[in-house]
Amino acid sequence: MKKLIKLIVALTLVMALIFSLAIVVYADSPEILIDPGFEEGTTDVWTAYVGSTVSDDNSIKHSGNTSLMCSGRTVKHDTPIQDVTAAVSYYGMGEYKVSAWVYLTTIDANVQIVIMTKCADTTFGPLADGRKWFLTPFVVAKKGGWTKLEGTLTLDSPANSELSLVQYYFSFDDSETEDKKLQDFYVDDCSLIKTGTVKPMPTAVPTPSPTPIPTPTLIPTPTLVPTEKPAATPTKIPVVATATKAPTTSSSGNSLWVWLAAVVIVLGGAAGGYFMAMKGKKPPIENTEPKE
Repeated sequence: MKKLIKLIVALTLVMALIFSLAIVVYADSPEILIDPGFEEGTTDVWTAYVGSTVSDDNSIKHSGNTSLMCSGRTVKHDTPIQDVTAAVSYYGMGEYKVSAWVYLTTIDANVQIVIMTKCADTTFGPLADGRKWFLTPFVVAKKGGWTKLEGTLTLDSPANSELSLVQYYFSFDDSETEDKKLQDFYVDDCSLIKTGTVKPMPTAVPTPSPTPIPTPTLIPTPTLVPTEKPAATPTKIPVVATATKAPTTSSSGNSLWVWLAAVVIVLGGAAGGYFMAMKGKKPPIENTEPKE
């Protein structure tokens, strides 16, 4: 039993090792953004950057049933925004693939995706306040149609400086006129993925745990429960299946009678013969003459 337990534990450890090696070669991260296609109605995670209004809309969408509309904008970067601090802090610095589809309502304009990071080192960044902006190239988005924005951004920060804020949002070209950079627009099918990472999110791939070995359970010996004996009923005594003799006088008895009969016959015959012999026999004549 002990050898079997040791074997099971060893196999479990081997499987855990293989599983961990599989995790090491994991390529890209899963999607980091929450509700990237706006199908779940999670406008609590997608908010307006400054003071505009964001709302789900099902009249214009790139895929699925819903997109997100942003209206009442006052500055170029007043767009939908999502806080991704936890995920980026977990995956760390490096390359991130970003993409999104935008639909303009008024006029063609330049649009880009922005990742803003803020760390504890206040000397970091162009404003020396710990903030840094990572931008995709501007793309001319079209009025009345969907345009894809995409790019690969390499995030960096000072070594041993903890990230305090990471945001995903959009920006228009500040050099363009207000009718371009402040117009209402729609966004759909956004994405943020860490490339070349060696580990997934902790909840995505569970860590295997050894399977507990069940303790053998002793089966109790059944206890005989005394039961009341049924009332005795007369039973026939089984007859032994052996050759039985005819229900007549035994052979020894027959032999005795036969023997006695034979004796009687013999004695009777003898007596008869004797009497017959005596009857036919003349009595002897005595010799009366005197002897000389």
